[in-house]
Amino acid sequence: MEITTEIESEENQPLLGSSINNGLINQQKKESIWKQTFDPSKKFYRYFSLVFICLLTTGPYFCYVLPGALEKEFEHDLDISTTKFTIFTSLYSWPNIILCFFGGFLIDRVLGVRFGTILFSCFVTIGQIMFAFGAYTKNIWLMYIGRFVFGLGGETVSVAQKAYCVTWFPSKELNLVFGFIASSALLGSSINQIMMNPIYDFISKYKSGYECLGSAIFLASITAIGSTCCAFILSPLHKYRKRILRVTTKKLLTEEKIKISESLKFPLQVWLVIIICLVFYSATFPFISLGKLYFIKKYGSSSTSASFQQSIFFFWNCDLFANFWKNC
Repeated sequence: MEITTEIESEENQPLLGSSINNGLINQQKKESIWKQTFDPSKKFYRYFSLVFICLLTTGPYFCYVLPGALEKEFEHDLDISTTKFTIFTSLYSWPNIILCFFGGFLIDRVLGVRFGTILFSCFVTIGQIMFAFGAYTKNIWLMYIGRFVFGLGGETVSVAQKAYCVTWFPSKELNLVFGFIASSALLGSSINQIMMNPIYDFISKYKSGYECLGSAIFLASITAIGSTCCAFILSPLHKYRKRILRVTTKKLLTEEKIKISESLKFPLQVWLVIIICLVFYSATFPFISLGKLYFIKKYGSSSTSASFQQSIFFFWNCDLFANFWKNC
């Protein structure tokens, strides 16, 4: 009887072992499904990450056009002239005349795309918060400094965004991807033109004057914070991709070095594109900065109606960019 009991107890061991083995098999299956789903070489991983890449500039572009959406309120609440108001836009543009070039060089050769994206996104958020705090306390110089800091990161984030795209996506997908990121940025601008007036009107029920304006800008800063969060999310995604596709990354790193002097050897087509962009931006963005007040004074539009009329430009380009790049 004792022998039988020992044999029976031994026969029970494999059953316990098999349950453990089944658990390990199930865990391995779950891990394999996870690896297959988030395989950096697959389309799903790239396009899942593209959502965060697109959102990198949605917040900055939302905040960039904010003064234009509330131009009348800025001038009234802060008691400033139109000339002083236009400085908000100029302070964003001045550092980017040179910084876009050197920022791209820093991202390529010094900071890396991960740290560079996080750093310049933080500039955007810090600058926007300074801008909002300056408005809330009616400190114009703090607003100017905040806008300048915001400009230090604004367009350089776009450079980092394109660096992610070129690194992650094959050439046959780049046109469509560039269309998506351009559309998402303009979508942020168009939403700002429509939303900021209702937001300001709502806050005006509880606060007045420059405190109301500052509160509205603080609320808009959430979009910049969200874009900065996307930069932090992209960092581990890029690191994981780099670790899994190590061979491909090494090949990319051993490519020929970038020389600044080579920019002088650009073909004529490149310079023509640069001239087109120069003419386009010099005509478009000053109008965006002052267009709302123009619609109000020239055509007698209400503040909300003028903001909507100005947003048509962005909504039109959201669809146009995506379709244009897709067919290129």
